[in-house]
Amino acid sequence: MVQKLDIGGLFQERQQSLTFTARDANDAIIDLTGLVVNWAYADSNSAAAPTATKSSGVVDEIDIDDPTTGVFVVNLTTDDTALLSGQYYYEAVAIDGLEVIELYFGTLEFRATIIPAPSP
Repeated sequence: MVQKLDIGGLFQERQQSLTFTARDANDAIIDLTGLVVNWAYADSNSAAAPTATKSSGVVDEIDIDDPTTGVFVVNLTTDDTALLSGQYYYEAVAIDGLEVIELYFGTLEFRATIIPAPSP
């Protein structure tokens, strides 16, 4: 079952981890074993192409520690968030062969960072 979830309180130039749990229409957990989870965001819900994408098929983009729990974590780096400001739209899907399983959609709200990260 696709779930709507709006996420606020994100900051520019910050590493962020977004945790989701995949569920079906009966609210049962979806076992992600053997599936690829893709996540993308865009600056409008009518954008022809996403601003950025993440995949569980790429190391450190989306983590799935135990696929039987349905939990996946989208990792945003400081480079991902450096220029983001305002509202973005996102979507998360699981791919099972040729089947696309809609998991989540919603908005992301980014704010300017007031206190900069320490320099190395």
